[in-house]
Amino acid sequence: MIIGAKCYSDILKDEFEDRVSANTSYSMRAFARDVSFSPSTMSAVLNKKQGLSVPAAKKLAESLQFSDEETKYIIDLVLSKHSKCKTKRSLAKIRLNQYQSSERVQLQNDALQATTHWYFFAILELTYLDGFKSSVPWIAKSLGITKKQASNAIDVLFRLGLLTKHDGHWVDANLYLATSDGSPSKALKTLNAQTLNLALAALESQDIEDRHISSLMLSFDTSRTSEAFEDIKKFKNKFNKKYTEGERKNSVYCLGVQLFQLDRRVK
Repeated sequence: MIIGAKCYSDILKDEFEDRVSANTSYSMRAFARDVSFSPSTMSAVLNKKQGLSVPAAKKLAESLQFSDEETKYIIDLVLSKHSKCKTKRSLAKIRLNQYQSSERVQLQNDALQATTHWYFFAILELTYLDGFKSSVPWIAKSLGITKKQASNAIDVLFRLGLLTKHDGHWVDANLYLATSDGSPSKALKTLNAQTLNLALAALESQDIEDRHISSLMLSFDTSRTSEAFEDIKKFKNKFNKKYTEGERKNSVYCLGVQLFQLDRRVK
């Protein structure tokens, strides 16, 4: 979560943990490289032994592809803590309080998180399993995420109304949360990147009897891409209906389908 965070180091920690949860080989050094920090600076900032300057905050926001609103927010976090001007510190704190007290912003943040992190949807699917336990530690262990991530996700899912309680158990409320087609938002890009990394991890760690990962290379007329995308959507809907209607469910899977150009990758 960006807007609503109390400290910029928490934003960095959450971002790093999300990347690790999608790719277990992802390191702190790699994270520092990806946001154009030195490893020593990254470690010092995360451990709150070193602060950020406004230029560094802008550089960080650009590296993480923050929106204009998110960029202003992280800059205010820096100003409220490190500005040498008392007036600037006070004004930044006022703006932060306005952000943090806004229910609309909270709802936007919750929806953004749910469409950014793969494990939010996975948690909803876990509720259908025969041996599901309404327990943060059980969910964290099942999905290989931290207890903090699991706990935060549960809170967000309840606030969004996607998760509810029935006879003391957590249950999927069967509400639909989706992003609009044709909108390449940062959240959707992040979610897709995470699922691709999960597929790569499964390729290395799972037996061939437990996963199916394959590719098809073909040449065809690009004027038919819209038709092809529509066929993929129909296939996903048909697949989902066929394999989720059964009563017995003992595992959560991720189906990934990719169709993209190989001869025009750079635009």
